[in-house]
Amino acid sequence: MRVVLGLQLVLLGLCGSGAQGEGGGLSEVVELSEFQKTDPRDAVEEASEQTTEQTYTDIWAEVRALRDMVVELKVELKNMESRVKDSESQVNELKAELIVTKVHVELLQRENSVIHCRCFNSRLAGQSRIDELERETTAQATALMSLKSRLTATESKTSDLQKQNADLQARLSSTESELLIIKSRIDELERETTE
Repeated sequence: MRVVLGLQLVLLGLCGSGAQGEGGGLSEVVELSEFQKTDPRDAVEEASEQTTEQTYTDIWAEVRALRDMVVELKVELKNMESRVKDSESQVNELKAELIVTKVHVELLQRENSVIHCRCFNSRLAGQSRIDELERETTAQATALMSLKSRLTATESKTSDLQKQNADLQARLSSTESELLIIKSRIDELERETTE
């Protein structure tokens, strides 16, 4: 029983010292233990009466402070709960936006892939058409060069033929004039012979 009372006094002293903010409660307990050595029963009763009154006021002050703290914590908890709910709703909205954005990105990637394939195919088709046109152009250029050389050859032959023709014409004219001269002589000779 004495041990229990001693422990209670120590606890009450510690509670009292915590409420007072000083080390007085512990020193009171030490002093009480000194009284216990002399006359434990009277010291315990006296100390318990003194500390009981002090501790009751300290306990009530602590209880009030704890109650006020609990009220403040409840208010903070409600505020935190509302913040958490707001944050959760924002997170849900952001998740929905993220899903929509992902779907949109996938659609854009698909469209980009299709456009890339189309561009690649049209580039290939265009390149093959360009290659074909270049081959045709090369063939036509070769044919044109051949035609030019043939035309040049034909022109030179024509020029030669024209020269030959002019020579022949000149010879023909000369031959005709010679023939006319010969014919006129023949006529003259025939006249002379007939005379």
